[in-house]
Amino acid sequence: MLIAAAGALLLAMIAAVAVKLDSSGAPTVRVAPNSVAEIDVRTGRVVGVASVGVGPGPVVFGSGSLWVANLDDQTISRVDPSSLRTLKTISLPAAPTGLAASADGVWVVEPNANPAQSSVSVSRIDSEFNTPGAPVQIPDLVPDDPGAIAAQGNSVWVAPANGLLTRLDAVTGRPQRQVDPNASPSGIAVGFGAVWLTDVDAGNVIRVDSSGLVTSFPVGNGPTGIAVGEGGVWVVDSLDETVVRLDPDTGAVTAIIHVGRSPSGLAVGDGSVWVAISGDGTVTRINPTTHKATTISVGGSPQGLTVAAGRVWVTVDAQSIPPTNAGPGGGTLRMVSFDDVDSMDPAGRASHFLCKRCG
Repeated sequence: MLIAAAGALLLAMIAAVAVKLDSSGAPTVRVAPNSVAEIDVRTGRVVGVASVGVGPGPVVFGSGSLWVANLDDQTISRVDPSSLRTLKTISLPAAPTGLAASADGVWVVEPNANPAQSSVSVSRIDSEFNTPGAPVQIPDLVPDDPGAIAAQGNSVWVAPANGLLTRLDAVTGRPQRQVDPNASPSGIAVGFGAVWLTDVDAGNVIRVDSSGLVTSFPVGNGPTGIAVGEGGVWVVDSLDETVVRLDPDTGAVTAIIHVGRSPSGLAVGDGSVWVAISGDGTVTRINPTTHKATTISVGGSPQGLTVAAGRVWVTVDAQSIPPTNAGPGGGTLRMVSFDDVDSMDPAGRASHFLCKRCG
């Protein structure tokens, strides 16, 4: 029985990770889709893989476990970071668009499952029983909108894509404060005495300080992921394929680092800035002082990142962008829009998006 169990585990690892040689003869790791890859921060190598749900995105570490939001099958996977086993799969009414870990539990934000109501739903997962508590509804102007979430100390901050930035008490879950950010947030981070939001439509980062003062800083095209630490505020500009560093005091851009195609998730930890490069199947490690970047091959389409226990944990979805050496040929363009599609005329749609970007 022990031999059979060991054999099954070995087969699972073989299925999750493929190792091949690149043109220089160096080993290149390819992690299977719907997985979480474990990267050793010392060596920069993939040292383990855990299978999760379909379409993994945000990932956090809390209550001794990894928690992965699986958007396509509307679940959360709780993973043991030591054994890389999935301890529990938690089903949700809608796709979880954000996760945050506080001292009192793990928080998840998702669109309201009732299409007649315009709000995002926030609930705390009981880490002992692996069940989400009663949801808190935060109004949003557009039905089925996503939301971003972050936690620090006794506060949980929730940013609907078209609603008010809302602070929840991390113990009771009750709303404590609301601020109009005058933005359409897609990412959120808390640090340096403020809440930081990315406004993907306007190309700005929004700082909301402790007094409620809202300040906007231009950063580039398509800002999405954001994280704070190592003396700066770090922002992914998805359309520019760069990472931007902001001075937390002045909001000035102090560095622009070119990374790769379609960067997405961002995390700061263990003395580095880590970026998931979804278009290249890689993770970029940035030295926060010299801004030198190194690349770690993962495969698939990396999405979300978190740093814990001397490891970087990155979720890997199926590859959505063909490799650069795919060669010429036809294909299919798929677009996701949170707005109603009232026309398929390319010129009309282009002008709509351009107008939306400039407000």
